[in-house]
Amino acid sequence: MAYGLRTFKENGAIAIDYTDRLTRVIYMKKLSKDESGSIQLAGFDPTKGAAFATILDNTTSGTSLKAAHLITTSGNWVYWAPWSPQTAYRTESWLYVVMYK
Repeated sequence: MAYGLRTFKENGAIAIDYTDRLTRVIYMKKLSKDESGSIQLAGFDPTKGAAFATILDNTTSGTSLKAAHLITTSGNWVYWAPWSPQTAYRTESWLYVVMYK
């Protein structure tokens, strides 16, 4: 049995398939809700890896959901910033940078 992650589009086509690759975490950071920043990671290649954030607080404020940080990459640089300009929607996130083998 294969282990991994498969994400499908609405039409049933596979959008992301990580079941055939081993993944190595090369960087982790807990981001405060208002934090922006960047880091240059030697050996990181966004064509052979990924950078993403996961939400740390899944509670809601009234009917508003919280949003994880926006993560972007350029070469071996990883950038992060709050996703929402409204502070009520912000929450702490975990930043993960991974490489596939």
